[in-house]
Amino acid sequence: MGVPRVYSTGGAIFMLQIFPMDAIIKKNLLINEGFCMNLVQQELKTDGTSALALHGFAMVCMLLDHAGAVFGNIVFLRCIGRLAFPIFVFLLAEGFQHTRDVRRYIARCFVFGLISEIPFDLALHDAFLEFSGQNVMWTMCIGLIAMSLSKRADKFKTGPVFLLHLCIWFGACMLADFMRTDYAAAGVLLIGLFYTIRQFGSGLYVRCLFYSIMLFIWSAAFFPSPVIFSVFGFSIPMEAVSVLSVIFIAGYNGGPGPKSRLFKYARYLFYPAHLLILGLIRMGVFS
Repeated sequence: MGVPRVYSTGGAIFMLQIFPMDAIIKKNLLINEGFCMNLVQQELKTDGTSALALHGFAMVCMLLDHAGAVFGNIVFLRCIGRLAFPIFVFLLAEGFQHTRDVRRYIARCFVFGLISEIPFDLALHDAFLEFSGQNVMWTMCIGLIAMSLSKRADKFKTGPVFLLHLCIWFGACMLADFMRTDYAAAGVLLIGLFYTIRQFGSGLYVRCLFYSIMLFIWSAAFFPSPVIFSVFGFSIPMEAVSVLSVIFIAGYNGGPGPKSRLFKYARYLFYPAHLLILGLIRMGVFS
């Protein structure tokens, strides 16, 4: 049994610091660059925030936001809720990059959009079913379809590819506006911006810098009111609090977290379930 080969790469040296040499020799492992880098990636994904944990945090923010909306428009809770949507959009773009079947991903959003519509109307529109505004799952569904079409457009090596992308996202925004989905065209546009920045392939911290600038401009352009305070004569809208979501996104470790069908569908079920509970409470309190 010989001593394992070690390539002089940062990944290999780092792995030798993590795993004692005698333990490696006992296990008769041949260490090469690919093996080391794979183990490094696994080790790094145990630190930071997983997609599951980030999703859980966003769900809590969303619950507080909707509770604030139902019980008298409580500004503090609504401000906390501004953190939720950018995190969900970030995870949607990440999920799109890693999904094995984008059609099933879109189908899940579509089904839970249908399931969530009545709870959404009960909680936020004080009606059993009305069409002045649809739930955010429809916004996510339209965003997924647009990302899928945009990815297909990338396969065209010649021709006006940029124009094709522009038409796809413009059409998606118009569809969201026509359907009156939650966040409407602004929401789909944010999905498109997150997706585009994700395609650059730069590091997460660099992307977060772009996210923060983009979120501030986005919030000021589409949601100028209500204003929560002013700084040097500049009015800061409530939606600008969404910029702080980048702090939590920056902690993302690239890992999905514990894999379980229970967790997977619980994340989807939480949306209609919490809206239904809030809607029933609203009916009981305000009837």
